[in-house]
Amino acid sequence: MAYMVAFEIHPLNNLRVLNRLGTQFDADDDAVAQWFVHWVTATFDPLEAMLAGSRETGQFCHGDAPTLADICLYSQIWNNQRFSIPIETWPTIARIFSDLDGLPGFRNAAPPNQPDAE
Repeated sequence: MAYMVAFEIHPLNNLRVLNRLGTQFDADDDAVAQWFVHWVTATFDPLEAMLAGSRETGQFCHGDAPTLADICLYSQIWNNQRFSIPIETWPTIARIFSDLDGLPGFRNAAPPNQPDAE
């Protein structure tokens, strides 16, 4: 699950790639947003199905303690907010994000709590 986010979404949607879409391919803001949403959806749809259908899913992605998958998921959802991707599309992911966001370690690391992250 961590790899799905870290290797399938992030490399295609990091700022370096998004900026290159504009400079090399003349992609406007709307085209860049479509690119971003496409790659998030292409991974979050099967991830949601995995999480919703697995007996191993607990309060978090795999059980009741956060794992690397949760760290990757939490940061990606914050990234998604740059393009106003509605988390409600994926109810299990949304629930896990909410639970993670309630943990001080995650919440304190969130972009709004990091002055150099905005």
